[in-house]
Parts: sequence; C-alpha cells; structure tokens
Amino acid sequence: MNRLYSFSILLVAVTFLLSSCGFGDAAEKAEKQADKFHKFLKAGNETAMLNMVHEDGMSSDPEAFKALMHKMATETTITKVEKTVGFNSSINNGVATVRLNYTLHDKNHGEITEEIVLQDSEDGVMKIIALNYK
Repeated sequence: MNRLYSFSILLVAVTFLLSSCGFGDAAEKAEKQADKFHKFLKAGNETAMLNMVHEDGMSSDPEAFKALMHKMATETTITKVEKTVGFNSSINNGVATVRLNYTLHDKNHGEITEEIVLQDSEDGVMKIIALNYK
C-alpha cells in the first residue's frame, strides 16, 4: 500500500512538472512572436502585422480588427515597449493560448496599455487572436 501511494505521488508530481513546462514553452514562443509584432508596429508595417493574425482572429469582426491594426500602424509612433510582469496561459486540447500585457510608449499619445493574446495556429506558429488597447 505504501509503495502504491508513493508511486501515485511521484506520478502526479511528474505530470505537474511536464504540464508546467508546456506553459513556459508556450509563453516563451508567445513572447517571441509579440516582440516580432512590436517591431512591425514600430515600423508601421501594417501588412506584416496582419500576417501575424490567427486564422480565428478575423472570424468575429474582420473589418474592426483590420481597422485597429491600421490605426495602430498609421497613428502611433511607438518609442518603447515594456512587458509587464507575468503571463496567463492555458492549454485546451493541445492548443496553447497565452495572454501578455505590455506598456507601449507613444510619442503622441503617451502610455498605451496593450493586452495581446496569442494562440497556436494551424501552421504551428503562435499568432495573434486578440488585441486590446487602453
């Protein structure tokens, strides 16, 4: 009985370790993609920004999403991007979703708070599924 109990605890610990590594890997991939997105944003490269949008990101209101991207690409002059501490991630049916928060410093508008949500896409790259600015 004691052996079975020890084995069960070991199994639970290993499972937790493996699942938490998946969250860290997903967060790291998402941060790299967010950095890439911010480089395009700073350059005002709207086409490259739109190419980073997840196939499901445009499904609910594609015109509003495109308008937001256009506005950010043309009406901002981002001088600095700061990541806020932490991230929120989940894995559902093997698909990772990561929510990251940033403070964008804009030459004309001051500080802009950004929430960027990235998700695994069909081509294996994390792509933007939602953007929120304040």
